[in-house]
Amino acid sequence: MLKAAYLDQRYSMESMVLRRYPPKIAEAREKIALFKTNMETLEAHPKPDDGFVGMVLAGEAYTERLKAGQAILKKCGELSGEGLEEVGQYRGFSLLLIYAPRDNEFRVVLKGACSYTIKLGSDASGNITRMDNALEKIPTWLKDEKRDLQKIQQQLEATRTELETPFARAEELEKKSKRLNELNILLNLDKKDKTLIDDGPDEDAPVVVSRSRDYER
Repeated sequence: MLKAAYLDQRYSMESMVLRRYPPKIAEAREKIALFKTNMETLEAHPKPDDGFVGMVLAGEAYTERLKAGQAILKKCGELSGEGLEEVGQYRGFSLLLIYAPRDNEFRVVLKGACSYTIKLGSDASGNITRMDNALEKIPTWLKDEKRDLQKIQQQLEATRTELETPFARAEELEKKSKRLNELNILLNLDKKDKTLIDDGPDEDAPVVVSRSRDYER
């Protein structure tokens, strides 16, 4: 039973090594590459400590924070459907708007190598702050993704090491299996002996002798 449990666990670990961890590692590396690309875009369009970096909506450039926020809210009211609609650019990212009828809210999507969705409120200036806050989290997300990748790689190596560990009680199992075979052989021999004895004549049973008659012609 212990050997069977060991083999089951080994099969599970082999499946993790071959099927579970590789896709996770590939996905994490892909996310890291996307985050790095977005980081480069963000660094090329930094936000001033004081002031507004500017925004383009429907081909018109806005240099004032409040007016840009008001223009976004106006665009929300002009959305033609529930799908994403690209309306401009902000800090090197494409700016898209969408209406979510289920939650009855408007959202802005900042699209670069990967996208970030932000819920919009009624505060025109506050919506710009929400967008900046989302973009400023990219370094943290990149760091978290790198940490997750390292953790997955460590788990993979630990599982590979565990796979190299032999069954701890293999020697004991071999000895007991050998002894079991010996006992089975002895039991089979004993069974054969009993069969031979049972098949022999019974000493107390009467012996019937056939007498032939001689007939004279």
